[in-house]
Amino acid sequence: MDLGIFVSSRKKLALWLVLPVFVLVIIYLSSSFYFNSAYNDLKEKESFIELMPLMEQKLQKAKEVLLGYKANKQEDELLGGLNSKINKFAKKSDFNLDSLSIQKVNSSHSPEFLVFQASIKGKGSFYNVFEFLENSRKENELFFFKIVNINIIDLSAQPVYSAEFELLYYYLK
Repeated sequence: MDLGIFVSSRKKLALWLVLPVFVLVIIYLSSSFYFNSAYNDLKEKESFIELMPLMEQKLQKAKEVLLGYKANKQEDELLGGLNSKINKFAKKSDFNLDSLSIQKVNSSHSPEFLVFQASIKGKGSFYNVFEFLENSRKENELFFFKIVNINIIDLSAQPVYSAEFELLYYYLK
C-alpha cells in the first residue's frame, strides 16, 4: 500500500486524521443516547410493574363499591325503598314533607343504570333543610341534585324555609 496518498497534501492528511475521530464521536453519542432512552423506558416499565399490585387492589375496591350500587331488587321494591328512605330522612331531621313523587327516568346517556327522579317539596327551619340533605348524603346512595330551591316563607323569630329538590338516584342494572 502506498502511504504517499495520506501525506500528498495537508488537507488529505487532516481529513484522514479527523474523519475517524469524528465517526467515532458520532457513534458514541448516538449509542449513548439510545442507551439512555432504553434505560429510561426500562425504569418506567419497572415502576409501572411495581405499582400493578396496588392498582389491582384499587380496582377490586372500586368494583366492590360499584357493586354496592347494583340494583338487586325489582323496580317496584327500589321505588318503595327509596320512598321509605326519604320519609325516614325527613322524619329524622324534622323536615315536613309536603309532597314526594318518585318516578323512573329513561336515561339515554347512561343505559347501564336504573335512574329514579325524586321530586321533594317541604318546609322546615334552615337547619332542618340542611340536615335532611346531609342525612340523604350519608346513606351512601349514588345520587345527584338536579334542582335545589330554598326560599324563606316566614320571617318570624323562628324563620321557616320552603325547599324544593329534584334528586336523581342511580342504581346499576
